[in-house]
Amino acid sequence: TVNGKITLVSVMRDARVHRIGKSGRFTFYNRLNGAYSSGYGGGGPGELINTINGNFKLDVQEYISIGFDGFAALIDKIGGLDVDCDQAEINFINDRIKGDFVNEPDIVRHASTIKEDPGVLHLDGAQCLIYARNRHTGVEGGNGNDYDRVSRQQEIIQLVFNKVTKEMNEQSVLGLISFATGYVSTNMTLDTMTELAKVLLTKGMTFTKATIPEAGTYGYYVDEKGQKTDQLEFDIDAVADQLNAMIYGESFVPTPTPES
Repeated sequence: TVNGKITLVSVMRDARVHRIGKSGRFTFYNRLNGAYSSGYGGGGPGELINTINGNFKLDVQEYISIGFDGFAALIDKIGGLDVDCDQAEINFINDRIKGDFVNEPDIVRHASTIKEDPGVLHLDGAQCLIYARNRHTGVEGGNGNDYDRVSRQQEIIQLVFNKVTKEMNEQSVLGLISFATGYVSTNMTLDTMTELAKVLLTKGMTFTKATIPEAGTYGYYVDEKGQKTDQLEFDIDAVADQLNAMIYGESFVPTPTPES
């Protein structure tokens, strides 16, 4: 709010980090996404926040979590998004809708296919959801990967921001926030959301985007049995310093983490 900058950082799901339990008591190294998911023994937002703070020298206290249905519902609420899609991305969206993918949510199974040619297409919430989850086609052609998916997720977030700030007034945005509270899990107060919305509507904001780890800056962790895993191993301390400089400025010195 001081510098008019939004720092949008995506931490890769396979990033190998020091997981810190929501109690702060148990620690071990593993994939980041397991800190949230119960399927990996995670402790929900509490453990995820502790893990992000502990690894990257941050002090995150507030969070918003949204599921597939809520993601689509909120985009539908603002009237959909205009997204630049190539033929491979269109094919992927249609395939997910028409194909027999047992793990896809109902909102995808019941979505409408795209019949238009490649270009800037108006996508509804379900179609945007499929687009944002696509890691099978490259953003610039060829085969895709998790970094292509992250790029699409960041693109959709920025498109939502641009549409809301350019096409909606304060009253309609406050109505959108009220609508959104039915689709998210959060510890952020309605007053905080409202005050942030007012800032975003009145002050020109620029985006700075990054991923952790950046492509090409990691290796694949080799376990104690000598087996190469899919966990991305990188210099966590160096990334933490870079991240703090990006968010708070080069002169910022984070508070040292107390020794246990």
